[in-house]
Amino acid sequence: MINIKRVWNAIAIQKMCIENDFYTLGDNEEYNNLFDHIAHNEPTPENIWIAAEDIVNHSDLESYDQTRTENVETVMFLIEKTVNTFYKLGK
Repeated sequence: MINIKRVWNAIAIQKMCIENDFYTLGDNEEYNNLFDHIAHNEPTPENIWIAAEDIVNHSDLESYDQTRTENVETVMFLIEKTVNTFYKLGK
C-alpha cells in the first residue's frame, strides 16, 4: 500500500504571487482569507481551483493575453508546483 500526503502552505503561494505580480488588487484582509483557505484545506483539485479563482480575481492579468479560464488554469498549474507530496510505503 502507498499512502500519499499532499501539503501546501501560504508562504510558498505568497512567494509565487509576488514572483508573478499576482494579487495586486487585493487588500490584506482578502489576502488573509486566501491564506486561511490554504491553512484549513488540503490541496485537492477543487481547493486549488478555489485558491486560483481568488488569485485571478485579485490580480491585474490584462497583459497575459489569455481568457479568464486560461488564467485560472495557469494559476492552478503554478499553485500545484508549490504543493509537496510525501509517500509512505506500508503493508
